[in-house]
Amino acid sequence: MSINYVWEIVNMETKDETNENGDVLQNSVVRVTWKRVGTDTDGVTHSFLGSSWFTAVDKSTDEFVNFFSLTEDQVVTWLTDKLTDGEILKIDNIIERRIDKKNTIVRQAPWS
Repeated sequence: MSINYVWEIVNMETKDETNENGDVLQNSVVRVTWKRVGTDTDGVTHSFLGSSWFTAVDKSTDEFVNFFSLTEDQVVTWLTDKLTDGEILKIDNIIERRIDKKNTIVRQAPWS
């Protein structure tokens, strides 16, 4: 079975953080709620919902990206950098099993 996977950002939580230099980093993303969505070749989809925590305290003001300047690609990169390949594989396997289950038919026994 071939499955296409995509990331969706559900929402983000922000707060002002102070970095190691004492600079206040306004609207720093501290939590991302995300969804990993898989779609098979027949168009059957399923997803896995998760969240990841972040901090900017180790970022300089030059490295820091304010919430209002973020792109979806940047946040997805944060996620894929934070999650290990093994964690992503486990998520994909869960989605695949859920898609397989959606493709099954529950039937009564054919005998009376």
